Amino acid sequence: MKQLLIICLCLLGHQCLSQQYNFKNYTVEDGLAQSQINAINQDQFGYLWIGTESGLSRFDGISFVNYAIDNGLPDNKIETIYVDDQNVVWVATPEGIAKYENQRFTPFYFDSPQRINEMTTFKGNLYLATNEGLIMFDGTGFFLQEFNGENQPYIRTLLNYKNETLYCGGKSGIQLWNNGYTLSSDSSFTELNVSGLEARGDELLISTYGDGLFSYDLESQAYTNFNIGLNRIRSMYADENVILCSGINGVVEIEKDEVDFYNEKNGLVNESLISSFRDREGNIWLGTDGNGLLKFLGKALISYSVKDGLSSNLVMNINEDLNGNYLFGTYGEGLNIKSESGEISYINTKNGLANNSVWSSLVDENNVYWIASSRGISCFKGGKQVNQEISTKINSKIRSIIHFDSTYVFGGPNGLYVLRGDELNYIESTKDLNINDLCYEEGSVFIASRSGLFVVNEKDNFQNPIAIELEEESINSVECDQDKNLWIGTNNGLYVKLNSGVIVPIILDQEDFKSKTVIGVLASRSGDVWTATMNGVYQISPIKNREFRYEISHYGSAEGLINLESNLNAIYEDSQSYIWVGTSNGLARINPNLKEELFNFNPPDLHFTRLLLFMEEFDYNRFPVELDTIYNLPKSIVLPYNQNHLTFEFIGINLKDPKSVMYEYRLLGANYGWSPLSTTRSATYSSISPGDYDFEVRATNKNFKWSKTLSIHITIKSPFWKSWWFILLIILVISVVVILVFQNRIRVIKQRQENERLGFKNRLLFLEQQSLNASMNRHFIFNSLNSIQYFINSSDKRSANKYLSSFAKLIRKNLDSSTANNFIVTLQEEVERIELYLTLEKMRFQEKFDYELNVASSIDTEGIEIPSMILQPFVENSIIHGVLPLERKGHISINIFEEFGDIVFEVVDDGVGIDNTLNNKKASIEGDHESKGMEITNRRIELLRKLTGENLLIIGPFQINDEAGNAQGTKVIIKMGVVIEQ
Repeated sequence: MKQLLIICLCLLGHQCLSQQYNFKNYTVEDGLAQSQINAINQDQFGYLWIGTESGLSRFDGISFVNYAIDNGLPDNKIETIYVDDQNVVWVATPEGIAKYENQRFTPFYFDSPQRINEMTTFKGNLYLATNEGLIMFDGTGFFLQEFNGENQPYIRTLLNYKNETLYCGGKSGIQLWNNGYTLSSDSSFTELNVSGLEARGDELLISTYGDGLFSYDLESQAYTNFNIGLNRIRSMYADENVILCSGINGVVEIEKDEVDFYNEKNGLVNESLISSFRDREGNIWLGTDGNGLLKFLGKALISYSVKDGLSSNLVMNINEDLNGNYLFGTYGEGLNIKSESGEISYINTKNGLANNSVWSSLVDENNVYWIASSRGISCFKGGKQVNQEISTKINSKIRSIIHFDSTYVFGGPNGLYVLRGDELNYIESTKDLNINDLCYEEGSVFIASRSGLFVVNEKDNFQNPIAIELEEESINSVECDQDKNLWIGTNNGLYVKLNSGVIVPIILDQEDFKSKTVIGVLASRSGDVWTATMNGVYQISPIKNREFRYEISHYGSAEGLINLESNLNAIYEDSQSYIWVGTSNGLARINPNLKEELFNFNPPDLHFTRLLLFMEEFDYNRFPVELDTIYNLPKSIVLPYNQNHLTFEFIGINLKDPKSVMYEYRLLGANYGWSPLSTTRSATYSSISPGDYDFEVRATNKNFKWSKTLSIHITIKSPFWKSWWFILLIILVISVVVILVFQNRIRVIKQRQENERLGFKNRLLFLEQQSLNASMNRHFIFNSLNSIQYFINSSDKRSANKYLSSFAKLIRKNLDSSTANNFIVTLQEEVERIELYLTLEKMRFQEKFDYELNVASSIDTEGIEIPSMILQPFVENSIIHGVLPLERKGHISINIFEEFGDIVFEVVDDGVGIDNTLNNKKASIEGDHESKGMEITNRRIELLRKLTGENLLIIGPFQINDEAGNAQGTKVIIKMGVVIEQ
């Protein structure tokens, strides 16, 4: 390092070249708090913090955010800024210090005003270098420290060396805080007025206010004084790559084998500097004493203007002669010739130049300058005019000159001129072409004109131009590369005609239409193609091992280009492979070897800045939220269904070229594809449906190095009427209501059915009573008693007793049936009752009929219950209306059997039949008896069917006929279930 600095002393003559380095100047008009910059630092997110005489500014590369007393600072005057290992920003003012954490300042006030020169942490505490001495801050209070029992005032700088030793530099040299002794016994060293301390390994760099820069070896304790031409150093910055020393006369940059001095002569707007800083991307920032903040745009692009000796800023043509002198053709101010020593001489109309507006130039193998101007061609050699006869033959405007073999071709608004030896020919067939540029390749001259692209052949003596079909007509420039591809610059884009004949458009910049105006094309020796446009310069570099694939790099304002607007065909590659471009505001020189320095971007430092609700800020703590510990922004948040219009704001900081940062984002849960790349730093989603989402964003820059992906988890709750518990509650309520309504309906129906049932039962009881009455009607009883009397009078005591006994049993069974539950009796009881009835009636009618009672053996007569006296009316009908009218003895059959689960009762007689019964009914011996048993029984059966739901059915009575259709008797069938509900 010491040898490097000594060697670099001889390089300072470099400034005599009068080149202009480019600095971006930020002032109060750009948003800076104030124009005097006392301190510069950078936090973990990439923000640049700038301390001024009247406020603190935070810079993201595009805009400034300013802070003052109202934001929590102790004072508006910022003296120094420090970022500790925990990425906490500390700001020092005369009235106290402030700690910036979680997006707010916490102030700590001094008992009395102090001048704070620098801050650092050491063994857990914050130390302040002040004019009063070394002050320690332990988080609550300030304590003045002593050296060997004495105070050491006027400390300007502090260095925490490996957290073992605190170096304190000031007016009295350097003190060690651990034990208070001076760094060296050399009195000249201890008397140094130290302004800055930096450590690089075991080397200590010491800047002074008056004695320049020193290097001190901590092991050998030897130091070296380096005279770098800047003695009064106000501030020093150093890292492993670069040293910056700034003072009242400018700034010195020491990097690798180069020492560069920047002042007003080579680009600084103000060489009185207070502070200097190099950010993590390698950008150099300078704080001026009254002219704001400066960003050094690097050494890849330097510029020249009238301030450097050019006769005009409008350079229309660049060339180089065989002696290494540069030729700059200007608009209206002639030709400028810059020698290797930096001296500039001029050729203009006073020296014999045809016109002072120079459009093109050419240097031949004899070092003769062929100068094309608005009034034709002029030739000079060694500063003297030669070939004067050529200027008399061509006196019209010439924009382009090419030379091959022994031929010179000139092109301009009037067409082509061809010079071979001493013979000059005007090509009449090209008079309407209005030529802008010419290019020669293997016997053909390609012509870029305002009428289109043409080609003429040397074999045809450059006659008869042939048009090359192209979408655009206004052609500004044409160039052939190493692969014999023809590059064509037009007013509406860049095209390349491949050697296969295919024409391909090249998109330089999709976002900026100005890049389509291509007014200069250059094929460099390295194989790159350079284009000058109205939007700066583009370098098109072929990608190795990929057929016709290119990487495009843009040189614009951010890279230090003096002006974006280039001049027609004012682009040139010199013998050192520098690219020169003439712009509307001066001349620019690009060093392609430093391309990596310009375009090796770090990934942007991406973070969220705000989360907005309905486009407004809101208190995150109103909702369930998890906040980060740095910027107090949500990592996750839960919002109600009607708080679903969200705007996410974010920024990716890239201080090298902040406007080139592009973003893409997505809302996982709603969509999974990334949005198109854009420079917009916010994303808005409205009417987000209930659910869980992750908003993700990432950022990239020109070389597509992506930042990490950041995310915020968002939960939009469903409205309470869509929540599971509310839906369940509604279902339960509806279910309860339905059940209650259903139960009430059932209750009403049951009540109605019960009422009907009771009515049916009452009617059934009434009918049962009627049935009982019918079975014991007065005629039957009277006739039975007469029969008993008859048997007594006939002295047939046996028959009288038998009849009387049967009659008594029948009466008792009928009475028992009336007391039975719902008049339900067993089948056995009913069979016995019917048999008693038939016995009495047979005796009564003197054996007028026979009967048989058949009960199937499979029937459990004791277990089956049936309605009482259900058969009696049908049996009575068979006796009275069936067999009694016969002149012969009749027969009655009663059959009881089971069929398909039902009990079937059949009452069959061989009487007169239904038809005869109806005809003779009135003449019947029982004509005074109106039988209602059948009607009552039918009604009983109907009511029992309704009450029990059983299949009760009466079939008949119907008449039995023989084959001749004569009546053979009557039959009635009764079907009922096996068991009747009680």
